[in-house]
Amino acid sequence: MENKEMNQIVEEQYKVPNLEKGLAVLELLSYTRNGMTLQEIKVELDISQTTAYRILNTLVRLGYLLYNDKVKKYRISKKLLTLGLCAIEEHDIFESVLPHIRNLRNKVKETVCYGVIGSEKIVFIEQAIGTHPFCFVLTPGKMIDLHCSAPGKAVLAFMEASTRDTYLKTITYERYNENTITCEADLVKELDQISKCGFAMDREEEMI
Repeated sequence: MENKEMNQIVEEQYKVPNLEKGLAVLELLSYTRNGMTLQEIKVELDISQTTAYRILNTLVRLGYLLYNDKVKKYRISKKLLTLGLCAIEEHDIFESVLPHIRNLRNKVKETVCYGVIGSEKIVFIEQAIGTHPFCFVLTPGKMIDLHCSAPGKAVLAFMEASTRDTYLKTITYERYNENTITCEADLVKELDQISKCGFAMDREEEMI
């Protein structure tokens, strides 16, 4: 028996199908802003309703998902953010970053945010809230699109070319309004301008 066949047998022997399905649920919901219903998750992942229901209830019970009984939708909780921070040793980085975002906030008086880029989007981590009477506040764990946000465009603009190309392939260019960038050519054009001037702007591409 060849090594390839042997490896396949071993892989099948030690697979945990329901664990794989549970992780698939978490990954699916991580890219969904407003959560999903049981039926939507079942259809999207092509799993039985009974299996989906058991997995969702288990994840809710363990605190990885939240369930809104009014709209019958599931969404991920902040518990996953804690795990993510541990995985990338973000706590040490976070302690280093906090004084800088606070100093910048004190200079500009506006809210200053800190986030990290994931596989497809930026994950908002923390903020130093602005001191003006009116300022915006974000929820930790919020997923930020790359093609329609100042943070997303700024990060893309100053990436290594090969890494940026990889991220560009993952963008779905969801259209939120008439200002949203909806194709790679337009996004690349703006990224070139950002790299020249040194900063990115939110042009109301997601929210007017």
